Amino acid sequence: MSEAAAAGGAARPEGGALLEVRDLSVDYGPNRAVHHVDLDVPAGPYGVGLIGESGSGKTTIARAVLRLQPVAGGTVRFDGQDVGALRGAALRAYRRSLQIVFQDGDAALDPRLRAGASVGEALRAHGLASRAERPARARALLEQVGLDPDLADRFPHQLSGGQRQRVVIARALAVDPLLVVLDEPTSALDVTVQARILELIRRLRDERGLAYLLISHNLAVVERLCEDAIVLYAGRVVERGPTHRVLAAPAHPYTQALRLSVPELGRPAPARTTVPTAGVSSGRGCPFAPRCPLALDRCRVEMPPLVEIGGGQAVACHRPDDAAALWRTRTAADASPAVPAHR
Repeated sequence: MSEAAAAGGAARPEGGALLEVRDLSVDYGPNRAVHHVDLDVPAGPYGVGLIGESGSGKTTIARAVLRLQPVAGGTVRFDGQDVGALRGAALRAYRRSLQIVFQDGDAALDPRLRAGASVGEALRAHGLASRAERPARARALLEQVGLDPDLADRFPHQLSGGQRQRVVIARALAVDPLLVVLDEPTSALDVTVQARILELIRRLRDERGLAYLLISHNLAVVERLCEDAIVLYAGRVVERGPTHRVLAAPAHPYTQALRLSVPELGRPAPARTTVPTAGVSSGRGCPFAPRCPLALDRCRVEMPPLVEIGGGQAVACHRPDDAAALWRTRTAADASPAVPAHR
C-alpha cells in the first residue's frame, strides 16, 4: 500500500476494487437519470473515465458515489464497505477518503477566504492540523501543486483561473484521499492552462498513489489520464473497456459518433444532433436507436445487454459485428485514427 493510501484510511481488501458500483439507478422526480450502472475503480495509481454528452448521467453518478444524491437502487461500496450504510465517524472517514475537484475553481472557492485559508479549512474540518499548524501546511500544499506559497494570502478573485483550479486540487489533497472525483477539471480553462493542469494531475496521481474517477466529454483528456473508459448515453453504459481499445476501435455506434465528432483536418464537420433528456427512455429499447444508423425494429423494443467482445471491452448493441464493419468503413481513409493530442 502506498504512503498516501495508508494515510487515507483503512486497508483495502486484497484483490478488490477500491470503489465498486453495482446496479446503480438514480431518479430525479419521475424521471430516471441513471439506469443500472456498474463500474469499478481499482486502487491507485489508476484512472477511470466517464465519457458522454451533457445529460448522459456522468455527474449524477459522481454525486451518488459522493452521497450528494439519493439513489433509487443499487449499491456503492468503498474499501469493501457499503457507503449507503455509513453513519457518524465511518461516514466522516469516507468523506475524507473520497474528495472532488469541481470544474469551476471560481465557484468552488469561498470568495471571502484567502487561498491558504481555503486549503486550511479542509485540514480543520477533519482535525488534521492545529490552528497554528494550518498556515504552514496550506502553503506546503500550494507549493506541491505548483503555486508560489505566497499566493496563500490572496483571495480567489486575485488569482487566475489556472491558479484557482490548483488551489481546489490542493484543498482536495489536503486530507490525503484515496480517490478523487475529477468533474471536468479543465473545461473552464484555456488550452495552454488545461495542459498544465492535466500534467499536474498525472504527476500527483503517481506521487500519491491516487485513484480517480474522471468525468469528461473530452476524449483526449480521458485518453491521457485514464486506463479504463466507460461511455454513457441517456444514463446507461453503452460501452466500456481499456481506454486505448474503446477510443481506437469503438464498438458502439454512439462511441463511434463521439470519436468522429472530434475535429480533424480534411474531414467535414459532423451534423448537429441532440441527446434525449433524462427519463425519456422507457427502458423498452436502446435509447440510442432514434439516432443510430444501424437501428432495427428490435433495437426500439429490446434493450441490448452489455456483452464482452474481447480484450476487456464490452458493448451494449444488438449488432456489434455490423457496428465494427461500420467503423471500418467510416475510417477507411485512416485505418487507425488517433484522438488528436490535447495541447
